[in-house]
Amino acid sequence: MKNILNNLPFLLVGLISVSLAWSIASYFIQPSRAQLGRAPVPPIQQPQDSPAAHSNASSEGIDIPPPPPVGVGEENTSPQADVNSGEKSGPNFSMFLEPYNYDPSGRRDPFRPILSMLDPNEGSVIGPRTPLESYDLSQFKLIGIIWNVKNPKAMFVDPNNDVHILEKDQRIGRNQGYIAVIREGEVVVVEAKEQRGEPVFSAKVLTIEN
Repeated sequence: MKNILNNLPFLLVGLISVSLAWSIASYFIQPSRAQLGRAPVPPIQQPQDSPAAHSNASSEGIDIPPPPPVGVGEENTSPQADVNSGEKSGPNFSMFLEPYNYDPSGRRDPFRPILSMLDPNEGSVIGPRTPLESYDLSQFKLIGIIWNVKNPKAMFVDPNNDVHILEKDQRIGRNQGYIAVIREGEVVVVEAKEQRGEPVFSAKVLTIEN
């Protein structure tokens, strides 16, 4: 019994605290519920062109002209109209599409090889450029070779009995010939001839004539 009497003040204080908290919470919760109320539905407005709007306006004594018929006062926006207008306003390319007539008179044939035009005889490539290229290779005579040195040399005699000392890669003959190899007892000369518009290379071996 003493324990109950001793704890009675604490129980009363707890009940008072709970009641006070409940009243404060109810005060704040009730307005928030009122704010969540359902908003009034606005009246539906009918368009002016609808029959109901015309009937209401007529009943009020206001004269409203009828709507214009469909298609009157509207621009033609069809795709075909846009295409036609674009054709009229676009640039005129007819002057660039005129046929072009090619006149070959006085002009070189673009399909004819240039090398064949320089020399009409098939087999020769380009005309002579040096005195050694003014003779055919068969007209030269090989009379001596210096081969056991750093730069081997070959000695030729032309039809005029003039002596020429040549080294490797020097030109000789009228068919773009050049000395490819100089070795003991012979010289290898490579020539280029044109056949059917394409150069053909051939090697000839010249030996010393006694």
